[in-house]
Amino acid sequence: MKHLLKKNFNNKILIEFIKEKYQNNSEFNLKKQKIMLSVGNLISIDYKIFEGDKERIQNYEGLIISIKNKGLSKTIKIRRIVQGIGVEQTFFLYSSKILSINIKKKYKVRRSKLFFISKNPEKLKFLKIQKVK
Repeated sequence: MKHLLKKNFNNKILIEFIKEKYQNNSEFNLKKQKIMLSVGNLISIDYKIFEGDKERIQNYEGLIISIKNKGLSKTIKIRRIVQGIGVEQTFFLYSSKILSINIKKKYKVRRSKLFFISKNPEKLKFLKIQKVK
């Protein structure tokens, strides 16, 4: 029984060490970029893509339809229209592949998840642009 308690204690120390390393690191900390992401923002993300030996930067622009806050595994789901077809992609915010995030527009929404837009994209025109202060 003491062996199990000791093992769990070491795991807690390891988890705290990893959180301190990545959340306090300037490369992974988005708060230093002063970007406040929320559902309903139209954003542009630059991220790295590895293709064999080569590496290139891809730009992805779309509307945030959901945010999941789970510590280091914080994710956002972005929806955009490509050649008339809706595409959704999930990004890890603390990933080293994300180079920059720019907010294009802010929409005023009253929901925490905007999955109704994926079912009926015509409802996007009902969102109102929020005034940026």
